[in-house]
Amino acid sequence: MLGSKEVNDKYNLIAIGPSLIYDTRNNSYSPSKGIYATMSYERGKLIHDPRKYDQFETDLRAYHPTFFGDKNVMAYRVAWGSTGSGTPEALKFSIGGAESVRGYDYGAFDGYDKFHATIENRTKINDTLQLVAFFDIGNAWQNESRDPRTGKKIYKPNRKDAHDFKDLKKGYGVGLRLNTPIGPLRFDYGWPMDPEKKGEKKDKGKFYFSFGQSF
Repeated sequence: MLGSKEVNDKYNLIAIGPSLIYDTRNNSYSPSKGIYATMSYERGKLIHDPRKYDQFETDLRAYHPTFFGDKNVMAYRVAWGSTGSGTPEALKFSIGGAESVRGYDYGAFDGYDKFHATIENRTKINDTLQLVAFFDIGNAWQNESRDPRTGKKIYKPNRKDAHDFKDLKKGYGVGLRLNTPIGPLRFDYGWPMDPEKKGEKKDKGKFYFSFGQSF
């Protein structure tokens, strides 16, 4: 997990939990049709520390070719997560960057609850090159503050303030996918549609490099 802040919170933990997976994609690396859905639960306990936590995550992805045929694919993703009291600071969800909301720094937004969604259009130029246009939206909310050493709650705002869906961050951009012998390379450039913090100016666009499709 990537975050925007360095957290001085050292610990050892034991975690266990089930996951459910539903997968009908025709290709796991670069699908053109099908659905991929996951739901997971994790129960964690810190060793020599009173903190415990519960974490839930769901991730739904869908793909289908457009009327242009298999060379033009629409891809959709919706993901949600929530983690309970006692979660260490370093295990908070982070939003922003190549894997969630592009146009913002990696881990620009972090919290104990998250939501993000993406729409992508992928156009195959040839066997080597693919063009991508995307729109991302999401945020993470810290619905309560905690002492990182004890996990005790310091302050808890009301539910409306903690999950302000009016403050979802949005980004859009374009990208290239380059098929290579070592796998697909991903090059994206995203522009933010909102400032990272209220009252600030929007940042300029950001470049991202990674491997494989974004999802």
